[in-house]
Amino acid sequence: GSGLFSGDLGLGRTGLTGGGYAKWITTEGVSGSTYGGGLISSINGVAKGYVYSDNGFMRVQGGTGEGVRLVTNNSTIALDISSSGAATFSSSVTASSLIKSGGTSTQALIADGSVQTLTSGTYGPTPVGVANITAISNGNFYYTRVGDIVTVSGVMDVEVTGNETATTIGIPLPVSSNFTAGDQCSGYANLYVSSSGGQVGKIVADATNDRAIITLYPYFGAGVSTQTTFTFSYRVI
Repeated sequence: GSGLFSGDLGLGRTGLTGGGYAKWITTEGVSGSTYGGGLISSINGVAKGYVYSDNGFMRVQGGTGEGVRLVTNNSTIALDISSSGAATFSSSVTASSLIKSGGTSTQALIADGSVQTLTSGTYGPTPVGVANITAISNGNFYYTRVGDIVTVSGVMDVEVTGNETATTIGIPLPVSSNFTAGDQCSGYANLYVSSSGGQVGKIVADATNDRAIITLYPYFGAGVSTQTTFTFSYRVI
């Protein structure tokens, strides 16, 4: 059958070990209440847990000193939440996004609880002709950051002024860094002249201007716009 009760309903039996019982509570008729009716689980008169509606959420709440355990398939423990709030999953977790408290959507949560910044994209700096450069035409520049390490690659057209002359080009960084030594950035560049092959140069940190600096010594190609490719990595300091 069915029935309507105006107060709380206790369900249990004295034969239960420890005097356990369940109590159904209701807020019907309570003016201004934002809570719905629910269930209290109690042992020896001490509430151990609650299930009830709370401001638009269905709340599963452990009593004082009690955690919460989510069990599936009758006996499979899927999730344990301790009384201190620590959560332990029994299997892998799939989510569209996991962000550590205080973190951002560009940070990855590592197994040890730390975070690493993960970003990538394109950027459009203005390379600086430091020495023996007549003109530079920007091309495509790409970067990837994992934690404190940034890797950059790109292509641009470079016209050097004279052959057999030290040539330097400054490349602004996609993520700023406070360089203090040349070895905090490393890479290489290739100035390619189709009729004569390529000429390789080094890339190191420019600690004075906090940028990467390409150094080449071209033997040919002066006065001609020449495709130059490069890649380098550096640490965000």
